[in-house]
Amino acid sequence: MGHRYSIEKAEAFKLEGLIIENILKEDTALEPEDVRNIKEMNLRLCGGKPYALLVDPKAGSTINDEARVLLASREMGDLTIAKAILIYTQKQKIIGNIYLKINKPYVKTRIFTDRAKAIKWLHTQISNFSAKEILAAKK
Repeated sequence: MGHRYSIEKAEAFKLEGLIIENILKEDTALEPEDVRNIKEMNLRLCGGKPYALLVDPKAGSTINDEARVLLASREMGDLTIAKAILIYTQKQKIIGNIYLKINKPYVKTRIFTDRAKAIKWLHTQISNFSAKEILAAKK
């Protein structure tokens, strides 16, 4: 299974291949500092190589406006190929849509209610990314 990193509000681990999963613990509110700490865990897990991200925000977990802006930034998108966010509730769906439409994340991001579909989409994004990398290397 490999490494698993934990902070008070979240944990991060390698799910499969290039996919890293972030679980946001129940009833926590992410702040900018948490976003930075999670990113740090992800960078440690990927060892400086590009990765795709599955975010699983458990019930009641939220993110404040400032943290959402930071999360969407180019700086936080470093090495991230794509991001799939799982949602379970109407409230999460609303927050997710605000994130996509207003914060406009630098990283290609989609919201899913189905975990298997989210993982499948991430694999597709990784394949597309890898194909682009190979083409770029040939030039």
